Amino acid sequence: MNKTVGLMCTQEKKQIIGNFTKLVISIFFLLLLVLFPIAKVSAAGLSIKYDGKTIDYTSTQAKVTLDGKSVSLGGTPGIIIDGTCLVSYKEVFQIGLKASCQYDSKNGTITIRQYDTTIHMTLDSKTAYVNGLKKTLEVAPKKVTFNAKKVTKIYVPSRFVAETLGYSYTWNTSKKTAQIVSPFIIRYDKDWIVYKGTKGKVTFNNKSVNQTDMPSIVLDGTTLLRASKVIKDTLGAEYKYDSGTKKITISKDDVLIEMKVNSNQALVNGKAKTMGTKARLVTNKATNKSYIMVPGSFTVKELGYSYTWNSATKTSVIEKKSTTYCSYDWSSSLTEDNIVTSVSAKYNDYKDSIVIKGKENFQYTVSQSDTKKTLYIDIPNIYQNFEEISHSISDGYFINSLTISKKGTGIRLTVKKTSKASYYTSCSGNTLSVIICENNSSNQSISGYQLKIPVPDTVDFSAITDQDQYYNKKFIITIKGNYKSYFDTHPITYDSAIVSKVAVSVTSSNNTKVTVTTKRLYGYKYLDCGSYIGVKIANPSKIYKNIVVLDAGHGGKDSGAVNSKKAAYEKNLNLEIIYDKAKTYFNAKDSEIKAYWTRTDDTFVELSKRAEFAKSVEADLFISLHMNSAGSTAKGLEVLYASNNKNTMSGLNSKKMAEIFKQQLIEDLNMTDRGVKDRTRLIVLYKNSVPSVLIELGFISNSSDVAKLVDDTFQEKAAKAIYDAALTCFQKYPTGR
Repeated sequence: MNKTVGLMCTQEKKQIIGNFTKLVISIFFLLLLVLFPIAKVSAAGLSIKYDGKTIDYTSTQAKVTLDGKSVSLGGTPGIIIDGTCLVSYKEVFQIGLKASCQYDSKNGTITIRQYDTTIHMTLDSKTAYVNGLKKTLEVAPKKVTFNAKKVTKIYVPSRFVAETLGYSYTWNTSKKTAQIVSPFIIRYDKDWIVYKGTKGKVTFNNKSVNQTDMPSIVLDGTTLLRASKVIKDTLGAEYKYDSGTKKITISKDDVLIEMKVNSNQALVNGKAKTMGTKARLVTNKATNKSYIMVPGSFTVKELGYSYTWNSATKTSVIEKKSTTYCSYDWSSSLTEDNIVTSVSAKYNDYKDSIVIKGKENFQYTVSQSDTKKTLYIDIPNIYQNFEEISHSISDGYFINSLTISKKGTGIRLTVKKTSKASYYTSCSGNTLSVIICENNSSNQSISGYQLKIPVPDTVDFSAITDQDQYYNKKFIITIKGNYKSYFDTHPITYDSAIVSKVAVSVTSSNNTKVTVTTKRLYGYKYLDCGSYIGVKIANPSKIYKNIVVLDAGHGGKDSGAVNSKKAAYEKNLNLEIIYDKAKTYFNAKDSEIKAYWTRTDDTFVELSKRAEFAKSVEADLFISLHMNSAGSTAKGLEVLYASNNKNTMSGLNSKKMAEIFKQQLIEDLNMTDRGVKDRTRLIVLYKNSVPSVLIELGFISNSSDVAKLVDDTFQEKAAKAIYDAALTCFQKYPTGR
């Protein structure tokens, strides 16, 4: 009995001790919670102070990269104010870009220097000075305090400073990053400079010359080419440089050119000549290598080649000059049976040709050997005392020899050529031309162009403009100056299967207008081909990398929403922004996007026609602009899409597209964010053939919104934001064209 009772007492004691221990631990943790309460996690944004106000900053916290590598911002991100990204001048420009920077706290001035550029800015002032010249900033520099970190920094407009110093600047919306790329820094004469001029390419006989480590540069309006890479390696000239005397010697065949670094004087076969600019020794800071650069046009032409500058592609175009390999003339000894007056072999424009002229029309046949190395041109019933002629052509572009011999009662021309070359024939009056060229050329599309506009040397290609009147199946190319009489004797040639009419006229400002009418809607692009303007015409997707349809909602009899107090009509606002303002960006010469509009004036267009239009122009995206209307309190921006539109573009669907547009517009326009919404019954969205969005830019019925919607500056920003959002779509989801 005693042992049993003792055991029970021990178990009871253990249980009591255990309960007491749990109680003590519970009390301990309760005291911890009382004495050290858990900090609340704030769902708010960044607490910052500028312009004397503390705000809860919830917009983009920007990052910065330099040449693809992250720039440390010292724990304080870039901020967006009125659509402009501001960053700490110290972290980004002084430390990151290694510019010389000074901040005068007494006067509130910021000075940033690098190479040949000096920028002066003042806190809270939109006036800046660049090398003494006055500039106006979008947003003034700010003193920004980050409350959580208890640190104050000087923030400056990132794009303005970077681009002014010569850097390339791109805002990547999806990555919320200011992407900065180092400039091209070179030294010639004495000082290092940020070279902001043209970085040119070179082609020889229509093939690119690789010069990635040092491009051509333009000084004093003259293109300088690398002596070793272009003149020696590409053209095959002998080249020497004496670093002691700074003498450059270039020779080829019977031409000897002598010049010196830092001199614009040259000797050509002993005769003194003046060049367009000096020959120079240029050092590329990125490669730390130096290159002898010589005036391109002068050197190339003196060596006997053709040289033209293509301003559109920034290319020095070097080629063999038009030349006649051989020519035979019988015009003085014609008989009744011999109607051939001459035969010649020629080179021009990357093609060889055999040209046969007669005193009247003649019959002929052209055939090719199975090896494709020989052409036979047979002309029957004309042979009269012909002696066989054979001519070797060592410098032919495609042909190696021409033989003229007797064949029955006629003659045969035998042309030896490279197997890679094709041929076609062209007849004009009594002249037959057999053109030997690259494969896949045709007489309708010579050199790949469906329209060729001959131009004299005085035409400035950079001043040529164009207008796409796709809605009338026309496009217009305008050439500065009156060249009507020139075209009377130099006809424009075109592919009649595509082009139905070409008309030349003179505008009231005395410029030449070439109006091209096509048989249906086509895309086009024109290029500087030296002696002519080459125009490629094809289906839009074959011409343009990225295509959008821009739709100004309502129009004509359908006014849309109206604010009578502001005399604001939705149809007009839509058109002003997405056409009048946006065409500046979409139609710019450097635009990466081709735009087609469903309407360009106050016209009523059926909803189904708007949706169908995207397919007819082979569009990739469809963007419709509208204004909202409700009670006076409703405000803000929203982007609509239709989930029952299942079309995608490189993985981009309508919802993803809507998210991109909403983010860009909210960041750039500072509107109330009403989000992205699914609307499955809107015809322009769900009946479309491509990813589509409808932007409700703001409420025309709200006083604060409508004040923005009718403001010209706001409209410009909205148009630019629409372009930027579309560009982001194509950058993130490339078409692959």
